[in-house]
Amino acid sequence: MVDFCIMEIHKENKCGKEKIMNFISLKDLPKKVYKFMPYHRLNNLYITGSIFINHLNNYSEKKLGKEIGDDLEGHLNSDIYIEDYTFSDSSKDNRNKNLERTMKENGFIDHDSTSTITVKQGNFHQKLIDNNYFVYCVCLTSDPKVKNEFGGSTQVIYDFPYYINSLNRSLEKEGIEIFDCGACEYITARKQVFDQKTRDFICKKPYLIKDERYSYQLEYRVLWRYKNKKRINKPLLIPAREAIDNYCYLTNN
Repeated sequence: MVDFCIMEIHKENKCGKEKIMNFISLKDLPKKVYKFMPYHRLNNLYITGSIFINHLNNYSEKKLGKEIGDDLEGHLNSDIYIEDYTFSDSSKDNRNKNLERTMKENGFIDHDSTSTITVKQGNFHQKLIDNNYFVYCVCLTSDPKVKNEFGGSTQVIYDFPYYINSLNRSLEKEGIEIFDCGACEYITARKQVFDQKTRDFICKKPYLIKDERYSYQLEYRVLWRYKNKKRINKPLLIPAREAIDNYCYLTNN
């Protein structure tokens, strides 16, 4: 077994339409994590050797409650506030070309060499939705509050990189590729705010954003998608006996 796997990630930064290529090693994953669940699910995990992997469109608050459910998974609000700025090619001083390019690419303001547009106290809003992914969620700490909210039993994954590497092999057989991974970032109202002085209009990743009310959960995510990028409409149940037997243990304590 290889001790790491290189993943080539193609992402589009929707704030500026800039394509980014990342190379992520499984060695960058946290070594030890925790997954909480009810006892019957823990027992079923042991008996069947199969792992349930949900998708971001399947976290209904009505069905799962507000601690586990989240109707806005994969959503990010992005605002650009402009106090006083003139969009004009003839205005050479104090131009923010990144602002002008971002405003144009998002369809807010488009000017040419013959036009001058002045904006005062303007706020430009867009809602980004990026949630067509399978997701495996874990906690970075063994927090008693989170444990109780999620069912009271624990899967302690003590070698998370190798655990995910094992899951990858099963998912690849289904035409599914790993897409990204990272700790969730908690933001009030899921809102990222830029202004006319901003130089780098880089949006956060909507699929890693959670509202601030979830911040105590310290969640980490691994995400996959179909290689052909087709729409995901149901979760997965994959064989994972190797991962369960070799890289974690199950406890009801």
